[in-house]
Order: sequence, then C-alpha cells, then structure tokens
Amino acid sequence: MVLVCSMFGFPLCSVIDMQCPCFRCCGVTNHTDWFDVYNASRVPDSCCLEYSDNCGLENPGTWWTAPCYERVKDWLQENLVALWIFALCTALTQVQTLVTPLYAFHYTPINIC
Repeated sequence: MVLVCSMFGFPLCSVIDMQCPCFRCCGVTNHTDWFDVYNASRVPDSCCLEYSDNCGLENPGTWWTAPCYERVKDWLQENLVALWIFALCTALTQVQTLVTPLYAFHYTPINIC
C-alpha cells in the first residue's frame, strides 16, 4: 500500500480511506497497511468501528481488521453484471455521440446558389 500511495500521491490514499466505512474494512491486506503510510501505529478515522475524530490513534481493538481487497473483490463479483451493463451503455452512448454528427453532416444538402 505504501508503494501505491507513493506512486500516485496522497489523494489515492484518501480514496482508499473513504471506501473503508462502506465495506467495514481497513487496509488492503489488514489494518497494519496504514502503519507504513503514517509511519506510526495508527489508521485513518474511517477504519474505526465507531467513527469519531482521531479515533484512529486509539486502541487497535476499535478498528476494522478485515482486508479491503477481499471485500471489494467480493463486491465486484456480486455486481459484475450491473458493471458490464453500465460499461456497455456508456460505450454505446459514446459511439452514438460520434456517429450522429457524421451522419448528419454527410446527408445535409448543400446549396451552392
């Protein structure tokens, strides 16, 4: 996780941090992934079982310990059909947006006089 955060900067770590409350997890493999990011035995506040300011500095017994990688992977597998339908609709919309002006331009009558 440190490699990902160092390669793409802290905003990516913020995105990873934001998804934790939804999936009730902390870190990619477990909550200790955040120790290298912060260089301390702490986690983001979103990793806490009950959110409060600076709760990531408290007792590790109050943090989610489930790995987010597994939770997100399971969610993606459960919603794979919906994700494919969304991707297909997006692609068709983009193709239609490109083709429609070309079709309209090609069949527009040109008045020379």
